[in-house]
Amino acid sequence: DLWLKEVYAFKEMMEKLSGVAVTAEALKTSIRLLNRRRRALRRINEFRKLDNPPISGLDALLVSQVALSQSPESFLEAAEALAAELEERARAGISAYGASDGRPRVMMAGTPSPLGYAKVHYVVESSGLSIVADESCTGTRYYRELVDESATSLGGMMEAVAGRYFSIDCSCFSPNTERLDNVVALAKEHRVRGVVQNILQYCHGYNIEAKAVEKALAKENIPSLKIVTDYADEDLEQLRVRIETFAELLREK
Repeated sequence: DLWLKEVYAFKEMMEKLSGVAVTAEALKTSIRLLNRRRRALRRINEFRKLDNPPISGLDALLVSQVALSQSPESFLEAAEALAAELEERARAGISAYGASDGRPRVMMAGTPSPLGYAKVHYVVESSGLSIVADESCTGTRYYRELVDESATSLGGMMEAVAGRYFSIDCSCFSPNTERLDNVVALAKEHRVRGVVQNILQYCHGYNIEAKAVEKALAKENIPSLKIVTDYADEDLEQLRVRIETFAELLREK
């Protein structure tokens, strides 16, 4: 109830700042449009479950970053073209990693990677690992849940929007056992050999929660590596030493 009141307060503030009223018709259109964007991201990321993914983790990250900064209409047009290309590549057995034998599959977990920040993904994949899933706000956490489209009244749609965002398993919530369950399920679904917890320094919740995530994965015999960093490149080679060591351990495992 408290969260729903906050969403209404946000709506009123946006109406005041923009001078545009939020109507039921306009909100329904927006809900459907953004759900289409989430479905498009789902479709693209489904290809990453394949034994030989036709898209790399670095490129998949860029797609998600662009989705959150480009107009939905422009993104959907490009996403449909990309999905068709990936389907062709998958049918032809073309992998984004070339001869990917021996490259352990890993999942990135933790904080989002905003547009312009991809250094950890770059180091992970240039160290001989294949990123096949992203458990972050620029990954599954963004497109996993949709807004319920069945409501017809403005009040019903406001509740649907609030409900969708309330279901996100961000580390700012406590208790957050559903995130632990989702991390393990996603790791199994994508058949990963290890997990890299990518944590930006200001996202303290994910840093604190990293230990619980590590324990949950360890129970399933899935090793993890915690990386805490910022946007700068000064620690690039330090990260590479740690990630290459992790990659070697995964190959031995």
